Amino acid sequence: MTPFEQYRTFLLNEHDPAVESLRDLTLALHNSHAYQWRARDLSDYDSNHLEVAWQLMASFQRHGDEDPSFREIAAEIVVQRRRALEQAIATVKQDAVRVREAIATLSAQAEKHDGNELLAERNRELLELETELGIMNERLEKLV
Repeated sequence: MTPFEQYRTFLLNEHDPAVESLRDLTLALHNSHAYQWRARDLSDYDSNHLEVAWQLMASFQRHGDEDPSFREIAAEIVVQRRRALEQAIATVKQDAVRVREAIATLSAQAEKHDGNELLAERNRELLELETELGIMNERLEKLV
């Protein structure tokens, strides 16, 4: 049993920064052109996470891409990240719709009252959401 088989559940189901870094490591081993792993994350590992990282790297050094468990886990991590990013994009899009509606309402009221300050604030909020959407969509395109 390779370390990727041994730690499959751990890599795919645990949710803490150290395990997220181990997922980054797995993806960087899978495709170093598309994914990066930050070696500085090692300082955040406890002895257990560090041992897992060494085992994963040693397994990859021995087997490379030939380990089917490694390939399956890397593919599943990409699927998980894509799914999470798509959900986040949907949430930001809903927020943008809400802000656009508020802008439309404020624009209509601004003609009657002096609501320009609140309108400007909502426009800034919309710009931030649209920028965030652009960044998220770029990240989604890079998930390979």
